Amino acid sequence: MLKKLKILMMIGSVALLILIGWFLFLKDDYKQIENEVYSLDQMETQIVHIEIIDDYALAIYRWDGLGSGVIEFEKNLFGWKMTSGISEWSYGGLQFVKLENFSVIQQSVVRDAENIHVELQNGESYPVPIIKGENTSPRWYYYSATEDLAGATVTTYDKDGQVVEEIQVPDEPSGGAVTQVEEQS
Repeated sequence: MLKKLKILMMIGSVALLILIGWFLFLKDDYKQIENEVYSLDQMETQIVHIEIIDDYALAIYRWDGLGSGVIEFEKNLFGWKMTSGISEWSYGGLQFVKLENFSVIQQSVVRDAENIHVELQNGESYPVPIIKGENTSPRWYYYSATEDLAGATVTTYDKDGQVVEEIQVPDEPSGGAVTQVEEQS
């Protein structure tokens, strides 16, 4: 009886240690995604926004002042894995990308912009969030896992509801590429 109790206590202790270790070493989702973006080693990288969608995440970032990037991540047992992404010189202009599971459009916000809406070719219209990053100029973005963003119209309004800018999303997405940089030891 005493031997069985000792064995149960040992098994329980090991299970408890494994559970504690699991929680101690689990990284914050946002921090882990940030580290993955910074591992690309692009000049002056500034993460604008991280959007977590169930077991996926999108990271929108700027680099070297004129470059833009969007990376898609998928969550697995060990954290977040980069699945696809686009990084290119955008010069503040519209970026339209098709990733493995999402299509994304994004751009710097024009001055006096208060509201932004995207109208898809099927006639559906959606409000677009404006992100005000800590060290970056404001940007807007819209993503979808199911809708075709090609040919959409993005309209920016000022505080009085007047149109400030109207942009037509191209029929073809951008073609830049993101690759993971292997760490040097």
